Amino acid sequence: MVNETILIAEGCDCKAGTVAESLRNCGHRVIIATDGEEAMHRAIAESPGLVIVDANASAKDGYCICRNLKKCPETREIKVLLLQADNGCKQAETPARWHQEADKILEYPVNGDKLTDTVAHLI
Repeated sequence: MVNETILIAEGCDCKAGTVAESLRNCGHRVIIATDGEEAMHRAIAESPGLVIVDANASAKDGYCICRNLKKCPETREIKVLLLQADNGCKQAETPARWHQEADKILEYPVNGDKLTDTVAHLI
C-alpha cells in the first residue's frame, strides 16, 4: 500500500478520530477538515490522494462536498470515499447520482479492515 495523504471531511471529532487512527496505523498522513468549506480549501492546498467524506457532515452536506470536489478543476481527479450512515437501506438504494460522484460508498460504521482494504483499492 502506498502511504498517501488522506483528507477526512467529518464534523464529528470522535468519528474522524476513529477513521484517522486506522489510516495512520497503515502509515498514511491524515488531515481532518470539520466542514465543507475547510475540506475544499484543504483538498486544494494539500492535494490528498483520497478524501473521505461523511455523507451527513455538519454545516455542509457531505454529498455537496463530494459534488464540489468533483466539479472543481483542482480536485476533480482526487478519489472520494463517501461514508453514509447504515440506516437499514442497502447501497443499491443510494441515489445513482452519488455513485457517479463518489468513487466508492461505504456504510458507517465500517470496521477497520474493510476501511483500510477500500482505501488501498482506491489509492
